[in-house]
Order: sequence, then C-alpha cells, then structure tokens
Amino acid sequence: MVKYDYAKSADARWRSLIAGEISVKDLDDEEIARGQVRGAKGQFGRRPEWVPRLVFDAMRREIFTRGANLWSEYYMKAIKTTALIMVSPDVEPSVRLKAATEIINRIEGKPLDRSAIKITATRDEQVEAVGKAITVMLSALGHNIDDPRVREVAFAALNTVADAGKAPTPDRRIIEGE
Repeated sequence: MVKYDYAKSADARWRSLIAGEISVKDLDDEEIARGQVRGAKGQFGRRPEWVPRLVFDAMRREIFTRGANLWSEYYMKAIKTTALIMVSPDVEPSVRLKAATEIINRIEGKPLDRSAIKITATRDEQVEAVGKAITVMLSALGHNIDDPRVREVAFAALNTVADAGKAPTPDRRIIEGE
C-alpha cells in the first residue's frame, strides 16, 4: 500500500485516484468501506459529485476482495479452533457439544427447521387465489390473457396445482374471470 500524504486535500486525493496516480488498493479499509477518501487532516468530507461511478464500483469490488482474503486467511484457523474446543476436556460439555454440532452441520448440512402453517381458506378459495396469481403473472410477463392459447396454458397450470393438492378440477371461470 502506498503511503498517502494527507496534507493534500480530499479533492486532490480524489483527482489522484481518478487520474490513476493512486489506485483503490492504496486506500485504507475505512476509505474503501465508506466510499470516501480522507482529507488534509485525515477526516472524511463530502464526496464530490464529479467522481465517476466506476470509481465507486472499484471501491466496492476492493472491499469484497479484502474481505474474501481475510476470510481465507482465518478459515482453517477457525475450523481448527472449533475442533480443538470439541475435543478439549477442559471445556464445558455443553460448549463441546455445540462445537461438535457446528462441525456436523457444516459437513452434512444443517437440518431444516419445520414450521406449521394453518391455512384458513377453503380449498376452493385457495384454487381461486392461485388462478388469480397465474393470471396476474402471465399479464405481468406481457401475455394477453384474452388469447385462448394463454388461457389454455393458465388453465393447465391451475389444473396441475389442483391435482397436486388432490382438489377437484377447478372451474374454467376462475381463469377467464367470469
């Protein structure tokens, strides 16, 4: 990283950055994270309106690159620390169990938590709501719902939903809006 003379104003630093005299790699982590450069006394000021969007995009990419590098640097240490906690007799059993669970979840995948949802609408109301959603979706995609071919596709989709739930075949009027 190039040491920067903070005696220059922030505007001069922005100009140096845009001119390529310094790069985003020369900025410190806080400058990159804030999307600003430091002024003459090391403080942050307002961003000039004339700074190109590409400079901010480069700063955004740089902060993610630095974060990924830091993550990579400590990744194996974190795994080793977790494993050591898991097997250490000096650690409380509940903490060891949590470490073991974390390792298993990372290797095998965390089991999904299940949530129960109570649906208060009748099956006919559900099918009608799905039919309306299909109609809205097709319209949003630019399809003319008055086109018989589009209606046929919508009706087939609604039948698929109804069949999946073992509901009786819905009435065509749901799609046709009658």
